[in-house]
Order: sequence, then C-alpha cells, then structure tokens
Amino acid sequence: MPLQNLLTPRRVHLLGGVSDAGKTRFVIPAVANWTGAPSWVYVVGDRTLEDAQDTMNDMGINPQSIVTVPAFGQHNKSSLMEIMCAVENQAPQAELIVIEGFQDFCPGTGTKRDVREYLSNAHAYLGKTRAHPNGLTILGVVESPKLKPTERYSDPRQRISGPAGWGYHASTVMLIEPADKNDSMAVPERIMWICHKGVQRRKVDGTFDALNRLVFPSL
Repeated sequence: MPLQNLLTPRRVHLLGGVSDAGKTRFVIPAVANWTGAPSWVYVVGDRTLEDAQDTMNDMGINPQSIVTVPAFGQHNKSSLMEIMCAVENQAPQAELIVIEGFQDFCPGTGTKRDVREYLSNAHAYLGKTRAHPNGLTILGVVESPKLKPTERYSDPRQRISGPAGWGYHASTVMLIEPADKNDSMAVPERIMWICHKGVQRRKVDGTFDALNRLVFPSL
C-alpha cells in the first residue's frame, strides 16, 4: 500500500514512536520520494532548524529541496494557529503539512478534553478554500512513551503519549517500534503498525538503509 493510500486527504493523521525509533528518518524521504506527491511543507516544531538540516544531510537529502517552516528556538511558535499562518505565508500552495512535535502545540494540560479540542480545531483547517482548492492534510509526528511490552496497550492506536484521545480523534495512526523483542534501538529492524480509522490494523517490517533512512519495502 503506497504512502498516499495511508493519508486520506483532508484528515489529521499521526506518526508515532519513541525517541530514536526513526520517525523523521522515515517520513522525510517517504514524502520527498512519493511519486506524484502533493505540494508539502515540513514544520520543525521539536528541534532547531539546524538540527533538522543535519538529519537531512545525513540522509543524503539537500535541505534546500524541502520547504521547511521552523517553529522552535529562534523561530519559536507556540500554537497551531501560528504554524498555519506561517505555512500560509511561506508555502501557500501546500496540500500536506508534516508537523514534528505535533503534540507540543496542544494547549492546556493535555487532558482528554484538551486533546479533543486541539484535534477538532486542527480538522477545521483542512477544508477546501480559495487558497487551498484541494484542502489540507496534516501528518502530526508525535512521541510515544517507552514501555515494556507487558505494559503497552494491545491496540497500537492507544500507544501515543497522553490520553487515548490522540488515537481516537485522528484518522490513520502509524506507530513505529523496534522489532527486537528487547526493544533495543541498536538493532536496525523496525515494525510499523498501520491503524486506519475503523479498519483492521496491520504490521509492516522495515529497516535502515545505507543512507540511514528508515524504509518499509512493502509500502
């Protein structure tokens, strides 16, 4: 199933995983190499622009080839509205917005109600407008807590940090985890759980290639 079939247009989707699972090393090359991909923008909300560019360079990707909106450090943005305004100014033709640190822009204390309101407001940006005749799609990159297998929810949609509302109110949830039974990050193999709303979840296998990109060949 190609990536474009995982991201239904005009929805909010989530890509989750613990730190160093490979979320960034999957999503940037996957979208950049997506044949016929919509115009897209990469929002760096969890690290400095320089750190993000270092990661791109390490993967053999020219940072200048990716339309990037910095939202951390010197270019800090504190809300989703600020991000959407910056995207409108810098990439008005964008149809897909990939937001690193998506959870960090949720206002309040992160209660289930806060998450519901945040994702509801995010969906409100996605409709067709004169500026965006095809509408917008958001892929939020989020963190998952590092837990022992016996401590995890059986449903991967619920393994995103914080209230279960993250998985409940999003469309497709993709969760990257180590394939090693001991959850070792030193082993390059990964699995991805793909959980569509209302559809049986499935699992695909992946690994890091010679360019340090995380690839899932069956996608």
